[in-house]
Amino acid sequence: MTLCPKCKNEYSSSALSCPQCGASGDVVVTPPGVAARFETFRPGVVIAGPDPISGEYRIQVRDSHGVQSEARQARNGSIELHVSGAAGVGTPNEARVAKTLKAHLASQGVLVEIVDGVDSRGEDKIVKLGTTTLVLQVVTAPPAPAFWREASVSSATTIVSPQHATTWLRDAITD
Repeated sequence: MTLCPKCKNEYSSSALSCPQCGASGDVVVTPPGVAARFETFRPGVVIAGPDPISGEYRIQVRDSHGVQSEARQARNGSIELHVSGAAGVGTPNEARVAKTLKAHLASQGVLVEIVDGVDSRGEDKIVKLGTTTLVLQVVTAPPAPAFWREASVSSATTIVSPQHATTWLRDAITD
């Protein structure tokens, strides 16, 4: 059985979404007769490499919450970014990023505790590893609110030079 993270309805684990509220995403499974809970994430898909038709290098991402993006570098060097379904990008997505990081670290044998940070100090989450404490700051690139507003409502596309794309990444990390 699967427990819906939104409405707490239990439903068949073979269903892709909750029949009561339609939510999909993180899944909590409680197998019958087992005194355990398993929390998982629906898989996302990342494809990186040359496009078989155009030969342009591209990175496509389809996440489990409906966000889709494609970045490609054209033969002339320009970078094209197309994003759709991005309603969960930004602050609402911080907890999911933290869960994904924690799960990845656990898969590598590194057990951490992740707790809420103090936003006014730029701390989205705090990662505790033994006596070491690290600040997790989740950033979105490009740092262009109008682009993300469009992408959250429908879709957004932009084409920039490699230098401009580098500035996006630098600004997202250093701001």
